[in-house]
Amino acid sequence: MDKVDGPPFEKFANAAFTELVGPEYIPLGGVRDWGADAVLSTVVVSKRPNVFYQFSVTQDHRTKIRETVKRLREVGRDLNTLYYATSRIIPRIDALEIELGDELGVNVRCRDGAYLADQVNTSPALLEAFHSYLAPAIAYLSDLQTTALIPADAGPKDAAVYVFLRNELESRESGGPTEGLADSLIIWALRETGATDGIFLTEEQIIDQIDKDVPGIVAVISTLIPKRLKALSQIPQSQQRPIRRHGKENKYCIAFDLKHKMRQENLQAETLRRQVIAVHRVRLLAYEKNASESFLETASRVALNVIQRSLEKEGIEFAAFLRGEGDEPGSTSLCIEECLIEEVAHHSEFAQLRDAVATILYDAYTNPTREERLLYSRIAGVYTILFCLRAEPRLIQYFQRLAGHFRLYVGADVLVQALA
Repeated sequence: MDKVDGPPFEKFANAAFTELVGPEYIPLGGVRDWGADAVLSTVVVSKRPNVFYQFSVTQDHRTKIRETVKRLREVGRDLNTLYYATSRIIPRIDALEIELGDELGVNVRCRDGAYLADQVNTSPALLEAFHSYLAPAIAYLSDLQTTALIPADAGPKDAAVYVFLRNELESRESGGPTEGLADSLIIWALRETGATDGIFLTEEQIIDQIDKDVPGIVAVISTLIPKRLKALSQIPQSQQRPIRRHGKENKYCIAFDLKHKMRQENLQAETLRRQVIAVHRVRLLAYEKNASESFLETASRVALNVIQRSLEKEGIEFAAFLRGEGDEPGSTSLCIEECLIEEVAHHSEFAQLRDAVATILYDAYTNPTREERLLYSRIAGVYTILFCLRAEPRLIQYFQRLAGHFRLYVGADVLVQALA
């Protein structure tokens, strides 16, 4: 929700609070709102309204609330309670409300992006307001060419295909890695197709698209593609057939349900990434209680960029570390500085930001939350697949053959000790 611009967010918030509060809520807004976007009327008409609402997409919540209270008093408003609604996530809302309430002498109540998102499905009116004003701002999540797990501005431009491969291979319950890879790449090649839109691909077009998505892999899986196309298109509908074949023209398209699932996975990745950024902000606030919103946002975002930069520099070694299978490489400090230089070149707070990012990452590595472990593990899995397929696609065949011929011999002395 924090990608929404000011005007559409204000329209959504007005519609939302009209529904949540009821007829006593009176929208104001416009260029003559004198510091308030809405007023809550009271039961007694003659009594002056003293409950006001302010909507904002700004990063600095404290400054905006202070400015709003000041402006309301300047124009003679009798202010008792201010409801502040924002598209952004506010960490430790209760502490912020108490702090500013005591400072300003008013009741401060905050409704952040997380609260508003939870309300969207509570009524048809709120759902309609969401689709009217907010949906365009998150339309990018429906674009299967991008991935929220590893944004293009912070990782490989073609990361989306490797994120999809990781998701598919992890959820696969049967078949070898080569079959799993072939199936995933076939489905990914068909991502822009659809029976409703009349968009289909032939077998030859699918192979061409796979070669564009992951150069070099066709030489490894080309003989599998015809067999896997037939197998995937013959899966019973009751078992969620992933692709459909149109017999007369021998063309294929992706199933609607699977396309919807892929978009849902993108949305879940965006949610997980934002949850981790929120954790980063809370970690930093424990050390820098008075950190500004812009400082918190920059440090939290850069911390995730550093993890991706470390993966690009250290490769499999750092991926193993993120999965808890190795020691932390020594390039973290250098990656922090590189990411900060790209983010805030010549910034006056460069040193403070460097220390802040280091603090976030130290806590994240030594005492990660469930969300952090999940996100880091997924990112590590994506980069592991990326490294293998870019460096030598035939590795997948090697592991397939290894699994097929692997034999484990256990000596009798070991068995006796185990049974003792």
